[in-house]
Amino acid sequence: MKQILFLLFLINLYHLPVHSEIFPDGPPAVDTVRISCLYRQICVMDTLNPEKKVKDLMLLQIGNQRSKYFPFSTYLSDSALHILVKKSYDTGQRVSEQEIFTEIKKHTRASMANDFTLFKHYPQKGQLTFMQYFGFDNNEYEEAVPDFHWKLSNDTLTVCGYLCTKATTTFRGRNYKVWYTKEIPVSDGPWKFNGLPGLILKAIDEQGFFSFECTAIEIPSGVKSIYNISYGRKISRNEFNKAMQRFMDNMGAYSTGSPLTPESPFPASAYKKRPYNPIERTDE
Repeated sequence: MKQILFLLFLINLYHLPVHSEIFPDGPPAVDTVRISCLYRQICVMDTLNPEKKVKDLMLLQIGNQRSKYFPFSTYLSDSALHILVKKSYDTGQRVSEQEIFTEIKKHTRASMANDFTLFKHYPQKGQLTFMQYFGFDNNEYEEAVPDFHWKLSNDTLTVCGYLCTKATTTFRGRNYKVWYTKEIPVSDGPWKFNGLPGLILKAIDEQGFFSFECTAIEIPSGVKSIYNISYGRKISRNEFNKAMQRFMDNMGAYSTGSPLTPESPFPASAYKKRPYNPIERTDE
């Protein structure tokens, strides 16, 4: 038990979200993976410096009823920690801090801009759950799976070896063009995108601030599960967006006063406003 508590403390300290197989028996599975898709996600946080792009790899796990979109680095980190915990149980020997730190350093974490987890049709069909950690808060909100009101076209593009068809939409203040493939008849895609007669493999907003492109697709040969551990602090989407804005305006002030930081331990730079370009610019 002490070993598990020690690992959980380190995960919280180093902001490694626990999304998959960290415990030997695994947290409750919410679905079984049918298709895994790797996406290169790029965003621009500083609109005055659009050449500075934040790039991450994100993983979309599509199940029979639900899907999960989250950083690929989280998947790798969770898998590595699972191996260490299992080693401890199998051998009866405590895993050293150095072993944990060494494994953590092997995997590049997603930047904060893309460091979130998103479930579609969870906890119930038609619901979307969005989770993100910032300011020592575990934040979670639910909303209905969005209706994107797509406009279809006949334009085509090959993405990741699949013939795709173009569609466009306006969603919460941004105009998007996407390409989906009927060769994979799954109405899903990266981020919140959904609602087309095929898997969305590429999406970009008209300003080029946000883009998503599939780089690899895998059909698992064995049984793999989609896992979830609830973040706990449930708020509305509107409250979440306001909290994120406050955090980006002044990380130090936002984070001071939490149980982990009752007094400010931050350098002066933590109190400076940081560039922030939210992907959703309007509530609706």
